[in-house]
Amino acid sequence: MAILITGGTGFIGSHLAQLLVEHEKEKLVLFDMFPNTAAMRDLGDRVTIVRGDFSEPTELMTALKQHNVSDVFHLGYFTAESEAYPAQAIRVNCDGTNRVFECARIAGVRRVMWPSSAAVYGHSQTSANPMFMREDDKFTPNSIYGACKLFNEHVAEVYAERNGFDHIGLRLCSVYGLGRGQRRGINPDIYAQIVEKPYAVEEFAAPPADHVLTWGYAKDAAAAFYAAYKAQKPAHRIFNFGGESRPVKDAVERIKQLCPKAKLTCASQGIRHLAYLNTERIQKELGFKSGFSMHDGLADYVKRLGGG
Repeated sequence: MAILITGGTGFIGSHLAQLLVEHEKEKLVLFDMFPNTAAMRDLGDRVTIVRGDFSEPTELMTALKQHNVSDVFHLGYFTAESEAYPAQAIRVNCDGTNRVFECARIAGVRRVMWPSSAAVYGHSQTSANPMFMREDDKFTPNSIYGACKLFNEHVAEVYAERNGFDHIGLRLCSVYGLGRGQRRGINPDIYAQIVEKPYAVEEFAAPPADHVLTWGYAKDAAAAFYAAYKAQKPAHRIFNFGGESRPVKDAVERIKQLCPKAKLTCASQGIRHLAYLNTERIQKELGFKSGFSMHDGLADYVKRLGGG
């Protein structure tokens, strides 16, 4: 038997692959359209990399059958320039993800774990007094990306109700960590720049000091997906994932401790930010516990930037 990860050599996929290799004996198949083999070099022969497009059902089904796949983590997605190319984003993210669900169902896959997004609640400006959204709160996506994720959630639920399809979707906050700034086709954003620019002694202006950011570390995101994989019949199938929420001034202080030469200041204007998430459900039902506070996650990030 094997576990397959679409987008398996990407940002979160590479962290998840490392975790699975450490804790599971099953063969691990990394299914990726543009494999980043360098990110997998430390795993050696523990993984099999298959080049393929998840939106092409024949390619995916071949991989599922050939490797006798029991579980799928569907992390592949078209995120680059979704707003600039909405038709392509909808084709890949809506129709393509639907094909992943259908192939998994036909192939007899036990469970599909996949990332939804806080974008289903819509983007807003950072704030000093944020409202934390629960899973049953109103959906107000204001981006193509968020609309696609909400569509995926509804389709997965229809499959579950009609066919007994087992899935768990995690509504992710903006996840930070090594690899975010190097995602193909995506310009580095604040969650990469606020660490990597000070590390490189380049100037960077963060949001206002009292504005809150959510610090969901990549290794914690991988651990949350692993908790979804191990869960035994949870009461729900959709869960919010977010990290510690802290004022920008706390992050700036910590980064300056880690990078003493940092040229890091706070601006006067907020930034566009994903919804803030209440995470009680994932803790209660999946038993997920964060292993990285903002303080520890930033330290690990900087250490890894130095090759540690």
